[in-house]
Amino acid sequence: MLFHFVRLQLPLTLAMFASAVAAQTPTVSQTNEANPLLARPLQYRSLISTYEPYNDQAVRPWREANDRVQRIGGWRTYAKEVSDKAPASADSGTEGHSTTHGGVKP
Repeated sequence: MLFHFVRLQLPLTLAMFASAVAAQTPTVSQTNEANPLLARPLQYRSLISTYEPYNDQAVRPWREANDRVQRIGGWRTYAKEVSDKAPASADSGTEGHSTTHGGVKP
C-alpha cells in the first residue's frame, strides 16, 4: 500500500521541484546586469607578500619607561584609549582587531 502511494507521488514531487528550479533560473539579461564584476579578470594577492617579520623593540630602563607613562597620564590614559576605540556593538568586534594590525579588506 505504501509503495503504491510513493509510486504515484514521486512523479508529482519531481515535477514540482523541476518547476521551482526553472522559476529560479535567471535570464541572460539578468546575468549580465546583475554581475558586472564577473567581466573583470580575477586578481590574486598573497597575504604572505605583505608579511612583516617581528622586530624586537629597543629595551629601555624600567625607570625611564615608568616616568614616561607617568608623563602621559598613567594607566588611566591607556584605559581611556582602549575604551574610546571599543566597538559599539558585538557585531563589529572584529573591526577593532583588523584595524589594530593594519589589515585592510579588499
